[in-house]
Amino acid sequence: MKPCKTSKKGKLEGAERLFVGIVSTTLSEEELSKCLKISIYEPLQIKESKCSICQEEFIAGDEIGRMGCNHGYHVVCVNQWLQLKNWCPVCKVSAKPWVL
Repeated sequence: MKPCKTSKKGKLEGAERLFVGIVSTTLSEEELSKCLKISIYEPLQIKESKCSICQEEFIAGDEIGRMGCNHGYHVVCVNQWLQLKNWCPVCKVSAKPWVL
């Protein structure tokens, strides 16, 4: 089998043929924005000390995206994750909009 190549449109050719019939689990931009509470990291107020996605330590002032299950990640990291999967990378709970 040939390796996947990126087309001009940015989609993977070849991989698309492998995943025909698989339901997409990605979130739209609108759904994604409703699934995260964004805050600024302050070391004494948040129990996590690092992002479970990139494994980098949080630094004061970092933007943290907190999911409904209360796990927090760098906003950039969790946005990228949720564009691929629609669940928490730690506990696997489905991403759902926050209820205010």
